[in-house]
Amino acid sequence: MQGKPFYPRVDLREAWKILLRNQFHDILPGTCIGDAADDAVSDLESVIREAGRLQSFGLETIGSRIETRGEGTPIVLYNSLAWQRTAPVSVDLKFVTPVQTFAVKDASRKEIPYTVDWVSDDRCDYRYSSFFCNVGSENH
Repeated sequence: MQGKPFYPRVDLREAWKILLRNQFHDILPGTCIGDAADDAVSDLESVIREAGRLQSFGLETIGSRIETRGEGTPIVLYNSLAWQRTAPVSVDLKFVTPVQTFAVKDASRKEIPYTVDWVSDDRCDYRYSSFFCNVGSENH
C-alpha cells in the first residue's frame, strides 16, 4: 500500500492569495490605473501557469498510483467531473514503429470500438472508451 501522496498546500495557498489580491474592487471592473491593470494581468497569468503546473503534478501523482502492468500500452483516462459521464475521447498516440492493426481494450480486456480520425507520420488520434492498445490485433 502506498502512503499518502504529497499535497502542495503552500503552492496552492500562494496562488490563491495572488488570485484574491486581484479581485480588488478597482481591478475587477477595470477602473484601476494602467500600471495596476498590467500588474494584475501579469499576476493572473502567473496564477494560471501555477494552476497548470499543480494540475500536472496532481495527475502525475494519481497516475503513478494506478496499476498499468500487463499486455499492451496503458492509456489512463481522467474524469475531472464529480459524476460519471460518457463521452468520446481523443488520444494522440505515437507508435515507435509503424503498425498495421491494433485493438483497444478496457481494463477487463474487452475490446472497445474506436475510429481513427487522423494518420500522419505514425501519429493517430483515436476515439474510444478506455485503456489498453494491443498492437497486431486484427479486430477493430
